[in-house]
Amino acid sequence: MVEIMNDRRQNKKFDGMESKLEKYDKQIIKIENKAEKLHKKLQLLYFNYRLKKDKGGNHKRAI
Repeated sequence: MVEIMNDRRQNKKFDGMESKLEKYDKQIIKIENKAEKLHKKLQLLYFNYRLKKDKGGNHKRAI
């Protein structure tokens, strides 16, 4: 009987931890998506910078 009570307590704790882990997984996915978008923007900015820099020796900034 005591073992059953302990198992129930542990399961409740585990369920709480599981929901926290799911929440953190969602946050990680959001952060990864933001990082990918920022990386794409940075690549585009750098590409534009290189394009402007290479035209006729003009060293313009792409900002």
